[in-house]
Amino acid sequence: MDLGLSDADYYEIESKNNKSIKGVLTDGLLLWHNKLETGDGFDVLISKLKSGKHNQAAGWIQNYIDTN
Repeated sequence: MDLGLSDADYYEIESKNNKSIKGVLTDGLLLWHNKLETGDGFDVLISKLKSGKHNQAAGWIQNYIDTN
């Protein structure tokens, strides 16, 4: 699945612990956000998005979906 991420797809969101992160402006983000927020994976995603590594974040999300 090609997530087709671009800079235009990103916007700021906040998690329950008030960490401001960039998200993907799709319905799928909410699924990833809710699913990842309770585990270590969410911190990894926050780190990749904060560092601007969007392609790496997309790959990490895809790997997470494929293996969970």
